Amino acid sequence: MSAAIRPIPDLDSAPFWEGLRRHELLVQRCESCGVLQFPFRPACVSCLASSPTTHPVSGRGTLLSWVVTHRAFHPAFSEYLPYTTALVRLAEQDDLLMYGTWIDVEPPQAEGVAVIARFVDHDGFTLLEWSPRRDDDTGERREAGGGAARSRPRSSSV
Repeated sequence: MSAAIRPIPDLDSAPFWEGLRRHELLVQRCESCGVLQFPFRPACVSCLASSPTTHPVSGRGTLLSWVVTHRAFHPAFSEYLPYTTALVRLAEQDDLLMYGTWIDVEPPQAEGVAVIARFVDHDGFTLLEWSPRRDDDTGERREAGGGAARSRPRSSSV
């Protein structure tokens, strides 16, 4: 299996990637109106104030949608086919959505599944993955390449 594709943080997304490295899931919170938003942007999507700050979230949510990719749109992903990308509605706000790789053995069968974020450490960076949540689940850390039931892409972008 090849090495993970390293994310390239920009000025806006750098705090998100730094949070993942610490195993902390972050979004932005507008200091003017209180709205939470993701992905990271230089201004609030609701009131356009230029005061968003980082805000930790629980990493819990529900599966809103998913797509199973059967064709590699970049050669680095060829060995992971097929793979599933999940769109998750975070628990903290109804319109707060986040995406990432689905790590269960099979793609989901229905929307509304309770999910939890997983932090996967690589050499010098951490990626986010989603999996079904059990009642006692805390979103434990996984080491890259360990405990996976199916190969999948090791890339995220914000």
